[in-house]
Amino acid sequence: MRIISKRFLAGALAVMSAVSVSGVIGVLFNTEVTAVFAEKEQMWAVSVDGETVGACSTMEEASEVLQEFLDRYTTTDAESVAFLQDVELFEMNMDEDILTTADDLSRILDPESENSEYALDVLTEREVTEHRVTECEVEYYDTVELYRGELQVTREGTDREEDVTMRIEYLNGGEILRTDLYSTVTVEGEAQLVARGITEKPVTASYGEYIWPAEGVITSDFGYRTVSVGSSNHKGIDIAGEFNSDIIAADGGEVIFAGVNGGYGNMVKIRHDNGTVTFYAHCNSLCVSEGERVARGQTIARMGSTGVSTGTHLHFEVRVNDVAQDPVDYLP
Repeated sequence: MRIISKRFLAGALAVMSAVSVSGVIGVLFNTEVTAVFAEKEQMWAVSVDGETVGACSTMEEASEVLQEFLDRYTTTDAESVAFLQDVELFEMNMDEDILTTADDLSRILDPESENSEYALDVLTEREVTEHRVTECEVEYYDTVELYRGELQVTREGTDREEDVTMRIEYLNGGEILRTDLYSTVTVEGEAQLVARGITEKPVTASYGEYIWPAEGVITSDFGYRTVSVGSSNHKGIDIAGEFNSDIIAADGGEVIFAGVNGGYGNMVKIRHDNGTVTFYAHCNSLCVSEGERVARGQTIARMGSTGVSTGTHLHFEVRVNDVAQDPVDYLP
């Protein structure tokens, strides 16, 4: 394409010394100027929001530039793919100072271009169905059968399940919005029922946690031991302390035995509210009777050395379903 410039007009005026003015003008308009307008090229331009940004020699070439961006963000299940900007493709005479190659046009329109003010944005919409599980609700009701602060599940709940179809929108490949369209319930679900205690807890109730039943030091651990007196399979721990010092209930509960029990000597057994039983043996004297309810920390006996014993101490056991456990695992 040729453009008439000031230099071209100055050269044309010099010719006027040899020919008439009308002759020069005739030459100019009949040759050079006519050639300039004849050489103006028809191209296919692209505009973004009303502003022309570039052109290609054919409509197909310009269309391919735009289609490449749409294809980049098209998925097999896409409902629609479109530019957010108003993009137009039209035919024009190349009399503007714009980019005229497909590569340049692609560079400035590319959605991933960080420095171009004409970078396009592609919005992709998909419809997707997912299986959604909603955790069951919990419904509480009061009962006098439990102590205040206690909870008990009386009916297990079931989660609600549904297939949800949603529209998902992506901007240049990145998700920006999800909108639920409709759903099909597959499992209705049912609330979990939980009983909540309202009865005041008595002082003799169990806490479910133990405290140390006596002051002293452990002189024999739970389990196998080599001894000349007593069992080699030690079912509790021995806590040595001062003679006649207090022995207290490790937790609240009911005294189910208080008396002499063979090698255990003077002994107290307490059954706690969760069914576990604690033994307190070799006592010098007992301070409670069978059938009595005792509170955690209440004095139940005095330390001594009755039964099969080699010195003043408390033999302390913890039994779950009548199976001896290591008491240390239950003590703070």
